[in-house]
Amino acid sequence: MARTGSVFKAFHLFFNPEIYSKEAILRASYGFTHLFTIQVISEGSQLRVDFEAKKELDEASLADAKKAFVNEVLDHQLRIELEAKFGNIRDSIYTAAFEPLESIKIAKKKA
Repeated sequence: MARTGSVFKAFHLFFNPEIYSKEAILRASYGFTHLFTIQVISEGSQLRVDFEAKKELDEASLADAKKAFVNEVLDHQLRIELEAKFGNIRDSIYTAAFEPLESIKIAKKKA
């Protein structure tokens, strides 16, 4: 972690790829690019995420940013897993919900 006086510019976090996918980490990273330059690196059996702050952060802001990023990764990981399990149900609901509209448009074109 790079440090200048009582402010911080860089840090890294490690994630277990058996729990968190690279996709979830990349999705979460996107939401933090206005604050950090972010690099995701495979390092042995871990995924390392390097952060370089675009402006200096105090210790409290750094701790908040770390917590927010970890929560965002968890959120995206759960979304990915739910999509894999239940995406087909959502697609079926959308198809059934909009099917009558497609039928109405066809009927008007024929009339």
